Amino acid sequence: MFRPPSEASPLLPGKSTRRSIPLTNLCKFACLAVALVLLLFPAYYTGVHLTRCPPDPATRDAIRRDWEQEQAQYKAIERLWQHKQEEQDNIERGWRRDTEQHALEVARRIKEELERQEQVRWRWAREVAQHERWRGSRSDNGGREN
Repeated sequence: MFRPPSEASPLLPGKSTRRSIPLTNLCKFACLAVALVLLLFPAYYTGVHLTRCPPDPATRDAIRRDWEQEQAQYKAIERLWQHKQEEQDNIERGWRRDTEQHALEVARRIKEELERQEQVRWRWAREVAQHERWRGSRSDNGGREN
């Protein structure tokens, strides 16, 4: 049986109809691993080189100046915080002093009020005694005044 040639058939006799071999999963994995190795090693060693090798003197001086500025700012903030803490401590001392003075003032007023009440009681007792003497002396005279 004769078959006419198709577009997919090779032009030269003895050639296979397959044009390329498809990549298998193993071959894809191997290519990916090689690419990663080629990219990761230079990146790793570049990072190691940059972290371990000292920078040039100008760069070190700039870094040192930045550190000194940061340190000066930190000390300024620390002084500000200390000043604020001293202000807060002064305010709290003032509040304690005011509280103590208020307690002393309350105790003094209570004492004065008790003394005033005692004076009022004493005066009333004296007036009652004088009134009773006066009534008693009046009743002795028979209700007549001398």
